[in-house]
Amino acid sequence: GGGPESEAFDASDLRVRDAKPWAMSALVADRFRSGRVFLAGDSAHLFPPAGGFGMNTGVQDAHNLAWKVAYVLKGLASPPLLETYSPERRKIAVKNTCLSIANFEETVKVARAFGLDPGMANGLVSVLSSANQFTALHQPVEKLTESLLSLGRAQTSPLSPLRPLQQIYLNQLLTQEKSLRLLYPEEDIGFCYDDPEVDWDGGSSFPESGKSNRGAAASFIPKVKAGSRFPHFEVRDPASDRTYSTVDVIGRHGDVFLLFLTNAGHAADLREAFASLGEEYAVTPVFLNCEAEGMSEAKEELAGGGLFLRCDLSHLRFDSELSANDAVLTRPDGHVARILDLSSGCSSDLLKEAFETAGLSRRQRGVSSPPL
Repeated sequence: GGGPESEAFDASDLRVRDAKPWAMSALVADRFRSGRVFLAGDSAHLFPPAGGFGMNTGVQDAHNLAWKVAYVLKGLASPPLLETYSPERRKIAVKNTCLSIANFEETVKVARAFGLDPGMANGLVSVLSSANQFTALHQPVEKLTESLLSLGRAQTSPLSPLRPLQQIYLNQLLTQEKSLRLLYPEEDIGFCYDDPEVDWDGGSSFPESGKSNRGAAASFIPKVKAGSRFPHFEVRDPASDRTYSTVDVIGRHGDVFLLFLTNAGHAADLREAFASLGEEYAVTPVFLNCEAEGMSEAKEELAGGGLFLRCDLSHLRFDSELSANDAVLTRPDGHVARILDLSSGCSSDLLKEAFETAGLSRRQRGVSSPPL
């Protein structure tokens, strides 16, 4: 650590003890379940380190699987519910793989702006490694390597005549969002399990359906759609006068599905249908702005008690497949399981069919957990 007069560092006594090469991977398992074994996280998919998709996708896997395993073990859902894990999560993993690779390709543009091409560098390393196998080529290879490194250093030097052009190109990359993007709200929380599969054969060519719109600013428009996450909006509990988010409503009732209703005209029919079913299914009704006459007194008659909340939907802006006669069934992970059409009325048979289509089964009391 001396000054300019210090002797040059002598590296002759250094020895490389171990080297672990790293290769960028883009892999997705063919299936995420085999019998009683479920794959999640890096065991199911590997992405390039560009965008943070590895951890996010792995957490999403666990978020999807945990409640399904718990429901089956508690007898609240039938074992076929577990069969939805692999197709739901694999399609998201494939989409995120495509996006991660596209994102990595964008980061390379910054290096290329300074004349540093990773592809050419990899090719050079391969050629030099092959040449080093021959003793007679050691010295020529070393000279060639040093010449190429000098050329690379010259391109990145502040004194390079190319610097003004490099700065213009780099500025375009950064200001027009053509480089690495770190915010992907649509992919992080806006993914939909009912979207079609991405057709990817595992090769280096990625379909456009799996790539994000690179020119668009990072944005997220919540959706009321089967397979999507139920959107956030504020609700108020009239009893306590507390205000909180629909996300909290779902989170605090993670042991049941929730059926949201906003049409007071169907409230009485829905109440009667739930009363007829009793507590056969792990579902609690949520009446939004449905404090019609007699509803407050009927809370004790409802399975799970029922939730009566107030909210202002007039200012909300999100995509919706809802009509005025629909009710929304949400899963414990916050995703919409079904949208029920109540235009012809609401009966216990209608609810039963909807619940069982979503994977629920009648509560099993006093029985051992079914096999996975």
